[in-house]
Amino acid sequence: KRIAQEEPVNSSQEHVVVPEVILDPAGNTPLHVFRVSFAELPQLEEGTWKPPMKLTAQEERIVNKDGAVLLLGRSGTGKTVCVAMRMHRDQCRARRGKVQLKQAFVARSRALCKQVKRMVESGGNTMNQSGRRAVLDAATHEGEDGSEMAAALEEELVMIPPRFLTIGEFTSTLEHCVSNVRKQWPPHGRVQYHDFVNLPCWHKTHYSDGDCDSATTLSLGPRRASLPSLTLWTQIRSFIKGSAEAAWGNKEIGRPAGTPITKDEYLAYGDKHCFLSIEERETAYAMYEVYFKYMMDTHSLGPDNFRWDDCDRTLNLLGALLSGVGIPAGSIWPPFDRIY
Repeated sequence: KRIAQEEPVNSSQEHVVVPEVILDPAGNTPLHVFRVSFAELPQLEEGTWKPPMKLTAQEERIVNKDGAVLLLGRSGTGKTVCVAMRMHRDQCRARRGKVQLKQAFVARSRALCKQVKRMVESGGNTMNQSGRRAVLDAATHEGEDGSEMAAALEEELVMIPPRFLTIGEFTSTLEHCVSNVRKQWPPHGRVQYHDFVNLPCWHKTHYSDGDCDSATTLSLGPRRASLPSLTLWTQIRSFIKGSAEAAWGNKEIGRPAGTPITKDEYLAYGDKHCFLSIEERETAYAMYEVYFKYMMDTHSLGPDNFRWDDCDRTLNLLGALLSGVGIPAGSIWPPFDRIY
């Protein structure tokens, strides 16, 4: 769209969009397109300046949509770009409105946190680390008296820098804002998938060559029904202990928030919700109960030696939050205004 020189550019024309995704023939992934004006061309000669990403029409709609957004897509389709640009957009809106905004980006990968941090600070690209970094660094500057700079300079509000956290760091941050929750979880007691497969409560059978954990079936005895180890691990983490139903609780049967679902609730899942048959689910829940007993028995070893998994920590926190008794009076809550 051509705009006459005398015609002002409004906020709706802030980003120029392209109607379709251009594929990179070398990788069969969306090709990165950057936005450069004629006046900015000399900056490309410097070698350090990188222009911001040029959004597609669909990405533009996602970035500018208000409210919660669930974005699904295969790798390389632009999910990370949309999140980074959305964070940048919210910062710009907060700055124009002269309000403080506490943002948090949460991911499993530390590398992804660093990548999104670079993109947000540079205003949309993955390389340039100037400009926005200076503004955000100023927000965390401490004066000689040791107090954080909170006043605006010449009518420009100094923004609170967003935080880029792994899931463990995010959970730890919330735990320290909430009372009546366990705050110390011994690192050596954490049970991950490899530890789960090798617990002494299982009878193991390898159904292929090698000692790969994913090529293992687990059962409660040599003549008992068995399940693939990864299937059992997924059922426990995705349904029995890690589902939304486990987080919210069930008032009809008196199960409080932040507790694993019961066997009846697990068996009541439809075929589209859980792909296992009723018989396989009965086996999975029986094995979960043995796993639960093993984990609880380790608590007798003391607060520094018990075993736990990520679901235990998450449910412990959610139970305190959803019950309404975990937030102390006068605490700074919520610690974040927006979570991405």
